[in-house]
Amino acid sequence: MRNLFKKATDPYQYDNVEANWQKYGIGLQNPTRANFWEYLKPLSSTWRGKNILDIGSGTGWLMKLALEQGAKSVLGIDPSRKNVELGRKLYPDVKLLEITLEEFKSQCQYDISVALLSLVHIGDIEAGFKKIAQVLKSDGELIVIVPDYDYSRKDRFDYKIAVEEVDNDEYIAIIERPGTTIVSIIRTTEKYTTFASRSGFTLIENKPLFPTGLLMQKNPRYRKMSSVAIAQLLRFRK
Repeated sequence: MRNLFKKATDPYQYDNVEANWQKYGIGLQNPTRANFWEYLKPLSSTWRGKNILDIGSGTGWLMKLALEQGAKSVLGIDPSRKNVELGRKLYPDVKLLEITLEEFKSQCQYDISVALLSLVHIGDIEAGFKKIAQVLKSDGELIVIVPDYDYSRKDRFDYKIAVEEVDNDEYIAIIERPGTTIVSIIRTTEKYTTFASRSGFTLIENKPLFPTGLLMQKNPRYRKMSSVAIAQLLRFRK
């Protein structure tokens, strides 16, 4: 268990795997990212003129879209050297820092923070929420997408999936797919909302995310899962 937890929270996990992330598609070429953007795009109408922080930003593709939606400034933080180096080439107008959330320090506060599938690698989730609260303005918004608790352990596609139970609200998932293996901490939405509340956040939306028509068109194997939530969208107000 301890070894798996260490792997799940390894900030350099995405540098250590032997994967060519470009083969999964750049930006919205990736069907899964395009799926999430369909849910995020309606929210982005409020991003105009705002300062936005992306936690676990990967290459910074989402912050590139935020700029296109009129964001005043964007910053993406990610510990992966490969992601940051690629992002700086792909999106030179997006500021990216190679750093973990735990190490990140900011002289300014942000209007909005986004964490897209990145909290699964934060071991102390309460400390994570407290750190985010520190860098958000009063009345700031935190937008989180996390894997669905049941879906993450579901047999699917050609993946090899194993889980290690932590407690009734949390387990560690080892997902092996062609070319890469990723280890993540999967939590119930209730666990996220509980620790967010302790850190001064109020839940304003909890929305299950299903495969969109676009995702099923680009990746037909999702058609069998049209009624299955693959992730959860959580929105908090500080």
